[in-house]
Amino acid sequence: MTEDMPIVTAEPLPQPVFPAWLNEAVVLLMQLVKSGYWEKIAQRLKVQREGGYAGIDGFLMLLLYFGTHSKSGLKAFSERVRPHAEKLAALGGRDRLPQQSSMSRLLAAVEPKVVRELGSWLLWEASGAQAILEHSSTWTIDAVGRAWQVFDYDPTKTVLRRRALPEGDDLGPARRRTKGFAKPGYPGAKRGELQVSRGTLQQAGSALWLDALLGPGNGEGRVALASAIAVTVGVCKEIGHPLQRALLRMDGEFGNVPYLSMCLEAGLPALSRLNRPKLLDQPEVRRHLAEGTWYRVPDSRSGPMRSAMDLGVVNVRPGRESRRDDGTPYEPIDIRVVVSRYEREGKAEHGQVIDGWQYELFAAVQMPPDAWPAPDVVTAYFGRGGQENRFAQEDRELELDRILSYNLAGQELASLVGLMVWNMELVHGFHLNPPPAPKGPARPRKLLVDERPVPAGFAPVEDNVEPEPEPKPVEESAAEDLHKALAELLRPLDWSRMLRQREGWSFNDEKITLRCPADAALSVATIILKTGRKRSRIVFRAPAGICRSCPLRSECLSSANPDAIKQTGFAIQRAIGEQARALLPRLHRARRLERSTKAMSVPPSSGLPRRAPVAEPLSVDFNATRTPPGSAEIRVAPFLPAAARKAFRRSLEPLAVRVSVHKAVVESPHPYLATGVEDRQRRRATWAQRLKWMALPMGSTVNVVLHAGAALAPTFSWIAQT
Repeated sequence: MTEDMPIVTAEPLPQPVFPAWLNEAVVLLMQLVKSGYWEKIAQRLKVQREGGYAGIDGFLMLLLYFGTHSKSGLKAFSERVRPHAEKLAALGGRDRLPQQSSMSRLLAAVEPKVVRELGSWLLWEASGAQAILEHSSTWTIDAVGRAWQVFDYDPTKTVLRRRALPEGDDLGPARRRTKGFAKPGYPGAKRGELQVSRGTLQQAGSALWLDALLGPGNGEGRVALASAIAVTVGVCKEIGHPLQRALLRMDGEFGNVPYLSMCLEAGLPALSRLNRPKLLDQPEVRRHLAEGTWYRVPDSRSGPMRSAMDLGVVNVRPGRESRRDDGTPYEPIDIRVVVSRYEREGKAEHGQVIDGWQYELFAAVQMPPDAWPAPDVVTAYFGRGGQENRFAQEDRELELDRILSYNLAGQELASLVGLMVWNMELVHGFHLNPPPAPKGPARPRKLLVDERPVPAGFAPVEDNVEPEPEPKPVEESAAEDLHKALAELLRPLDWSRMLRQREGWSFNDEKITLRCPADAALSVATIILKTGRKRSRIVFRAPAGICRSCPLRSECLSSANPDAIKQTGFAIQRAIGEQARALLPRLHRARRLERSTKAMSVPPSSGLPRRAPVAEPLSVDFNATRTPPGSAEIRVAPFLPAAARKAFRRSLEPLAVRVSVHKAVVESPHPYLATGVEDRQRRRATWAQRLKWMALPMGSTVNVVLHAGAALAPTFSWIAQT
């Protein structure tokens, strides 16, 4: 391991030195070694392999790979770094660096549980990120002067194309490496047949990555969000920040009851679009939006001019199929809803276009109206677009879209190391020149009323549309009366003549059913009327599944499909067919209503109350959010993370690194002799023994000297003190 790391300012630069493109990777590695986290990573990253490199060897290679901002794959990088491999490995206390083939096998052996336990710890604690989030330049100050920690959560996609695989006798069996790694899903703006989703959590004010979970296809939505919520709660606890002032901004796909319930149950405020567009069709909602006051939304003036209004607190019901992981249904939740509008032609991109204006709904979960007035809620939601820019930065600088392993856990480990490099650049840049705390009182702000009139056509739905006549109530005897009418119509037909060629068949004129030789009842299914024909056709059909085990099936049906059912028809007078066709749909509808009424009158077997029908209006408390807004302008975190990262990289340009390694000579054991009882019994190696396989021999020495001008001496002094 390293013995010293002085800053040399006077002596001439000796040779040889590392090339400049290795400077950042070396500095990041030295910081981890000096801080003691390198040894902790070695202990926690346990990769089950029979001999060969340990988990820390793979981590070292990935750190060098991302720390050099390589624009190639691992194979080309291993060739490029080979002349310096021995010294680079020695910096991390290892005997050698793995080649690309060894890295592929090592990443393929990484297990999901190990990575999940390591992920947020690497990005948060091992990166030294706490000092940044404790600094007020990364906070958002609300309209009443209170500090908030704002977090962004959004899945990003890595999309793959599924190429054709030729097959033939002269070719081996077709095998896709993406099997189990990627699945079809919604790729957004990207194109491809398969994708991997990475649910990523970032602190908005600092651009620090805090959590990242990979999943095939659209990912594991609830698992990934639950992890992001847990990390957010843990980070707030670590820095002593109250959870009720930590805001989680999410994409619109999370604007439904299951995801919002997760935030509510954790006590974490959240912001997302609300996926309930039918709410805008409710007459009382239309009336509130038509008569209320719209306020202009602060924006960059680069897009449409939006305005916003508080709708109130809405009782939002879950979807009929929404269930928790244990199978129990979700309960309705009360959430504050904000509505925005802007002029738009054509179809709605989000929400609903009504009379030339697009209206969108936002769920502002546990966001107080005085601290977050309606216009600022909309601004805050669109502020999460900054994370999209950072996804583009990470792709450009670290190329995290590159597939380094077709083992999902191995690829997740690589992604975490790349994001850790980003975080460490931020931390180093922050320490180079810590910014002062923002000074001065918040600027006063008065909400600006949007004077644009509400369109004349935007009125409650009942005022715009002619009321439909109320359907006549169906009496209890309706189905029975319709059945009698149909029976009277079909009874005069000469059924004995119509069935003369069907031995064993009979017609029951009271039940209007045919009886087959197996005594199965076939009911009237439909009446066929063809244009220009003088006769119509009545069709009878057996119930689903009844023919599957019938002993006469082979004599009756010619289909091999086990689910096929008997269907037969007869020609009847057209006048009778027309009357029967008018009665039959009414009879079917009345019978369904009777069955539904009977089913709804019986309590469900679960013992839980029945949910309200989907079409039932949502309950809205319009007065619940009528709180005077704060008088201050909301101040977004002024910290510029890209500037800090750039300053760190620039500080390394005049740096030269010299490393000398002296490996201790270790006598190899005689091949005929066991080194101990464990060796003789061929016992499984412990984790400590596995870690020693590629460790630098005991007694070896590594000396590192960073050559730089006097001006850079303070820059790296804090590294030596960590």
